[in-house]
Amino acid sequence: MCCPLVSRRKRIIEFQKYPKIAKAYLRAGQRFRETHPDSKACQRYDNVYEWFTCDVFYSSNADWNKVSTGLFGKPDFKKFLEDKFGIDLTL
Repeated sequence: MCCPLVSRRKRIIEFQKYPKIAKAYLRAGQRFRETHPDSKACQRYDNVYEWFTCDVFYSSNADWNKVSTGLFGKPDFKKFLEDKFGIDLTL
């Protein structure tokens, strides 16, 4: 379930079907950020929700940059994910 090697579309469908797995991914990502503060992921993404959104929904940096640096600032990625997966993702 939600294997990183399947297509993005399939991963999104599986995360919608099993939203607790999305929350588990986020918890693991948060633990990684806390234990590896100098990692590229910590430098590139402001928080785990942003990192997860990029990884799951965007296949290219160009597409991601359009979304993450929009005219009105950065979106609330936590809210986006909660709405998409229908679950509270507070860690």
